[in-house]
Amino acid sequence: MNRTFYTFLLVLISMYSKSQITLNETMGTVSGNTLISTHQNNGGFTQGQWNYTGNADVRATSVSPGGGANIFITMGPGQFFRLDGLSGTGCTALDLQFRIWKNGGAGNSLTITEFLVQTSSDGINFTDINWGGHTLGSAWIQTGILSIPVNTIAIRFTQPVTPDQQVRIDDMTITGTGPCTEPSLPVTFIDFIVKKSEKKLDLEFSTGSEVNNDYFAIERSAEGINFVEIGRIKGLGNTNFQHRYRFRDETPLIGENYYRIKQYDYDGKYMYSNIQTEYINHTGNGVKININDAEIWIFSDVENYELLLYNSAGQLMAKEKVMSGFQTFDIMYLKPGAYFLTITDKEKVTVKKFVKI
Repeated sequence: MNRTFYTFLLVLISMYSKSQITLNETMGTVSGNTLISTHQNNGGFTQGQWNYTGNADVRATSVSPGGGANIFITMGPGQFFRLDGLSGTGCTALDLQFRIWKNGGAGNSLTITEFLVQTSSDGINFTDINWGGHTLGSAWIQTGILSIPVNTIAIRFTQPVTPDQQVRIDDMTITGTGPCTEPSLPVTFIDFIVKKSEKKLDLEFSTGSEVNNDYFAIERSAEGINFVEIGRIKGLGNTNFQHRYRFRDETPLIGENYYRIKQYDYDGKYMYSNIQTEYINHTGNGVKININDAEIWIFSDVENYELLLYNSAGQLMAKEKVMSGFQTFDIMYLKPGAYFLTITDKEKVTVKKFVKI
């Protein structure tokens, strides 16, 4: 069955102006721990117009007063939850509220530096907003009304450092004060799938309609954070008929491949798809990797590999040359959390994700 994904723009209202609109995200329902991308592909989130990403997960335990699921952010640094698709077009004010829960007692506060709420007007650069911190332990609270810029298109909840407690967020409310108007949707997407074809990966997606659609940029990432463009497909401009697009990645990465589509209008505006993934196994004898909490062991039969180590936020933690034979690299200094090990030469990239306890 096709996996539906939704457009990047948040439809604030119907086809006319309104003095105020309110949209709520209750996170839907889940039966167990679920990846954010999986929950979205299953239609689990309430607001289908938004696009959801992050390395946190969706859980049903410790449900908030609104019921259903919530976003669970562990104590690892770099954990985040992000939503794209906001559009405050025409609004004179845009406000945010959300419900938050923290494990631990009231004396063990969660500070605004341990848990950041950030907004972006371009999807790349984020600015902190003061959400006030949280001092009530083991209880859900609703934040106050947080004023955010009317040109906000993305909101991110993130932990830049290791906090002293786990955090859950739920029941987000976005309120726009008018006259808010609905932006035109440039493309109506129907599905997006990635399929293996021997050692290549085929991407397929369909549109139901297109307005002023210039082209699609195909973007790929090794860790789901830092994306690069690997190809383009020309759009149809304006059409009300369904059309299917195909793109073949001739040289996918060894390991996990993350893909998203960036659609561009003629005027340079853009929107994103959700993210799809597919794994490619390494079939050669070039590099063998073993990782424990203290060391990375690497056996290579080729000279001049380069080792790059990233944390889950995409920050480069180490860069080393890998020579032929057996080598070890110390990782005792790393804090607990998720990391991505990338080993590259001129012909291929080997990526391995691991979690340090």
